[in-house]
Amino acid sequence: YYSTFMDVFGPASGLAPGAASFSCVSPGLEAHAFRLPDGGLALAAWKADDATDTLTAYVPDPSLADPVLVDPASGAESPTPGVSRDEAGGIILSGLPIGKTPVILRLDKVAVTSVTPNQAYQHSFAMTIDDLAGSGFQPGAQVRLEMDGKVISAYGVNVVSPAQITCTVGFFGVEPGAYDVVVINPDGSRAKLEDGFRVISLCGARSGTALLATGLMLGLVSAAGTLRLRRSRRKRS
Repeated sequence: YYSTFMDVFGPASGLAPGAASFSCVSPGLEAHAFRLPDGGLALAAWKADDATDTLTAYVPDPSLADPVLVDPASGAESPTPGVSRDEAGGIILSGLPIGKTPVILRLDKVAVTSVTPNQAYQHSFAMTIDDLAGSGFQPGAQVRLEMDGKVISAYGVNVVSPAQITCTVGFFGVEPGAYDVVVINPDGSRAKLEDGFRVISLCGARSGTALLATGLMLGLVSAAGTLRLRRSRRKRS
C-alpha cells in the first residue's frame, strides 16, 4: 500500500485531529485525518484486530465535497456509498465495511478565491460576472451575494469548469455595501468569499432608491401633464 499512501497522504501538511470523527461497532479502530495543501482532506481508517466491522465518519466542514474511496492496493478511485449531509452541511459517511485493510477517503475543498468584476453601482439592472474563480464547483451550482441577511441571487449561472463560474447579477434597488460571495453546490457543499463583492452607492446608503423613485414619479407626472395639454389644444382646435 506504500505507493497509494504516498500519493494520497504524501502532500499532506499534517494531521487534522478536529477535521473528522470516526466510530465503529466494536473497539480496535485506528483512524486519522490529514489536511491537504489545497484545503482538502484525506482520511485513513483500519481495524487493529482485523475483525470485520462497519465504519461511520463525520466531517463537519460544509466546504468539503465529493468524498471518494481510494483502493489502497491499486490507487483506483470510486464514489463513496452511504454519503449524506446534516442540516449544518456536515458530511456523514456511514455503513463502510472495514477490517485490517485500510479504508482511504479523499474529500475536495470547495472555495471561492476571487470575483471579476468585484463591484457594481447600486441600481444597475444587470452585470455579468466573467470569472468567479475557485475550486470544487459542480454543475448546477447556485451563486448568491449575501449581506446582513440580504440575499441577491445570480441567474444565468454557468459552471465553466470546477475552477470557474460565470453568471449575471441585478442590483436594482439593493442596499450598497460589502457582500459575501457564496457558491452552493447541488450536493450541499458551499464556499464563501467574505466581502468579495461591493455594491457602490450612487446617492448615499439609503437615499438612492428614494431619489430614483422620486425621479420616476416626476417623470410620470410631467408626461401626464403634457398629454393633458395636448388633448386640451385638440379640443380647442
